[in-house]
This record gives sequence, structure tokens and C-alpha cells, in this order.
Amino acid sequence: VRAVAVEFARYEFGRWQPPLMALVALAESRHPEVRELVAKALSADEHDPDWRDARIDPARLTPAAVYRFCESTRPEARDLGMALIAAHPRLAVPTELFRLTESPDAGVRGFVVRQLWGLYRAKGVTVGWQPPAPAEGEAAPPPVGRPAEDPAAAEDVRDFLRLTLFG
Repeated sequence: VRAVAVEFARYEFGRWQPPLMALVALAESRHPEVRELVAKALSADEHDPDWRDARIDPARLTPAAVYRFCESTRPEARDLGMALIAAHPRLAVPTELFRLTESPDAGVRGFVVRQLWGLYRAKGVTVGWQPPAPAEGEAAPPPVGRPAEDPAAAEDVRDFLRLTLFG
């Protein structure tokens, strides 16, 4: 019965547009074929004719839902959440990423470190280059492409770095 339901859903999933939290529940299913359907529906290319009807538009994804995938007890759901964040930069919300540093899964913590490094690292510059001085009374702008705010309070970042380096 499940095989028939999965095959039927493969042709109707996109039209049904299930709520995002229902997708999280399906991605946590104990049945691998159900998890595979959800993963493929969320990650299928829009030009793939085989998944045109089952594809879930990534524009519907919200950070809250995607981070629920990363907090799942199922490794497959966590992997799906990380893949969605990596594929859609708008979902890489620094404060939410930093919250995932408390995950018991070392793979999730490693992913978070790579994402935060990509957002906050100092990009290479030419020798001798200096940023333009800010106008009087203005704060210096953050580097291009870097979020304006830190992902967490300085103490929390320090504690995380201490745990990561020495834990």
C-alpha cells in the first residue's frame, strides 16, 4: 500500500503543496521510500521532467522549517536540511546557524562552522589596499557580502570557539 501511495504522491506531491511542517514529519519517516520522496521533491531541478509534478518550489521554504530538518533525530532529515541550506543561501541565517552549534551531531556542527566561516571570513585583498575611511560620525560598513550583525553575543561565540577548539 505504501509503495502505491509513494508512486501516486510522486505525480501529485507538487500540486498538493503539503505544509512545511508536514514535510519535516515525512522526512523523519521510518520508511526510506517516503524520506527519499520528500528529499527528491525538495531538491529536484525545476527542469527535470520526471519530477516536474512532484517538485516543491524552494521559494516556499522558510528558515524555520529548514532548521527543523537540521534538528531532527533522523540523520537523513538532518542531511536534507543541511543540503537545503547549502543550496539556498537565503536560508543561511547566521543567528539560526549559530543555534545549531548546540547540536549533538558532529556533522551538523561541522556544517555550521563551514557556513559561518563562509559568511564571516575576511576575503582576500590586494597588498596595500585600505578600505575607504568612513565619513565623520558614521560607522564603517561591514565587508561586502558579510552580514551586518554577528551571529551571537561575543561571549557565546567565544564559548563556542573554546568548545570547538578544545572539546
